[in-house]
Amino acid sequence: MLDYDSRLHIDPALLSNCAIPEFRGAMKKVTEYFDNVLKLATLASRGDKLWQAALKLLTFGEGLQSGLGYSTEGTRGSGIGPRMAATILENIKQIVDAGIHDSKIFELVPVIEDKIGADRISDMISIILKTEFVNYTLRVAS
Repeated sequence: MLDYDSRLHIDPALLSNCAIPEFRGAMKKVTEYFDNVLKLATLASRGDKLWQAALKLLTFGEGLQSGLGYSTEGTRGSGIGPRMAATILENIKQIVDAGIHDSKIFELVPVIEDKIGADRISDMISIILKTEFVNYTLRVAS
């Protein structure tokens, strides 16, 4: 069973009402993470150091190997690599250039990028909240 994804995912919309002690500030942490991406995208020109920094923030591996996700064989997923991150950043740049500077636009990423769904969003959240997941696991396991 440990070699297969559970078909579950982390729903970031549930973070704001989470009563688990380790996750009480989780929504704020996620919002601040994407606010930083927006700040960089707002000031960046394609290819400059700010662009590269934003691109790095949008590149995510598979996540915490938590067994969450939709992989049909095993638990290896694809995360968000540099090419997909670049596409997302291009879309975000268009949005901020149009005058929208609200981190809630990241809720629209599945709409503006075809290959982003619950599994990849879950991976992003698990990486951003790695410390919270580790602390929760340590507490529960002890």
